[in-house]
Amino acid sequence: MTRGEASSFGLRASSLLAARGSWLAASGNTVIAAPLLLMALLACLGLAGCGCSEKTASKDALEIMIQGGGGGDPAKIEKVAKEKGVAYLKPLLKSEKSYERVFAIAGLGCLKGDREATQALLEVINAKSAHEAGIALCSLARQNAPETKELIERFLRYKNGNLRMAALHAIREYGDKSLYPLLDKALSDKEPAVRSTAKTVKKLLNLE
Repeated sequence: MTRGEASSFGLRASSLLAARGSWLAASGNTVIAAPLLLMALLACLGLAGCGCSEKTASKDALEIMIQGGGGGDPAKIEKVAKEKGVAYLKPLLKSEKSYERVFAIAGLGCLKGDREATQALLEVINAKSAHEAGIALCSLARQNAPETKELIERFLRYKNGNLRMAALHAIREYGDKSLYPLLDKALSDKEPAVRSTAKTVKKLLNLE
């Protein structure tokens, strides 16, 4: 993929996200809510100017992220993560390429019960990138990490609407019913996209 192709691809992904107004993608009448799919789509925003190398890790990440029309392939992310493990994914968190970092964050979320993977995700949560912190929260929820509940509650207090939306998606992935009332509270959020996300998550959880 050339720099120009990567830029065009990233712009298409960005437009799709804006059209949805939340972190949900749709295929026909079927809502696809798998957090890894959302992560992969968000990763495409970092493709422009990536200067992709031929390193194995970079090739794995790029090929998986561009599949499915920009939605990525959650099953393949999980397969690579489980086959190659934390030692393969952690170095990618320090990559200069956004799509590699998000690929690693998504992959670490597949390693349920792996405390090293959990710790790596917690470090992402505490980093400066709000975009990647939101994705890491969904990965922690998928891991069912014990820190997730407190983090969800914290994210819902942030001013950044994207982080609040991430927390709503994490509620669904985490599956703790004690958090469900927070979805009702989010229905009165000041931002329309957050309210829409809360409504969609409730529908996906059969709470409507």
